[in-house]
Amino acid sequence: MKKQAKASDAKDAQEIASEGFSLPVGTPRAPRVPKLRDEGIRRLKLLFTVVDRSKANFYLDMLEQYEVNFQTVIYGSGTAEAARFGAVESDKALLLSVVREDMVAPALHMLEEKFARVKNGKGIAFTVPFGSVIGVQNYCFLSNSSTKSK
Repeated sequence: MKKQAKASDAKDAQEIASEGFSLPVGTPRAPRVPKLRDEGIRRLKLLFTVVDRSKANFYLDMLEQYEVNFQTVIYGSGTAEAARFGAVESDKALLLSVVREDMVAPALHMLEEKFARVKNGKGIAFTVPFGSVIGVQNYCFLSNSSTKSK
């Protein structure tokens, strides 16, 4: 049965080819997937950093040192009453940064130091796991990894 099916498939492919169309004959190949140069896939985290709007660019520049390849800023206003908390700037910036898991601890340590030492540089920072990424190229971009084809 299998020999007849293969012969029939080959005959159909020849008929289609004679009509000007071509179909691949034989075992279909899986598409090539670029290989990561690094030893393995590193998990990604989404780093949320809330800072005063006036300090947003400063913290964006500081985070670039930790191989952050994607960052975006969302501007907003806080709801705290100035009389209750003293001179608190209510205009805030939420920085969203995609960070490799191995760079999270150094980045958070740097942020903690800057929050303590920079004048009016207080903020909040935390991470959540980055659930999934569609496509090898997208992952490589976000994780600042390069690809190598076979």
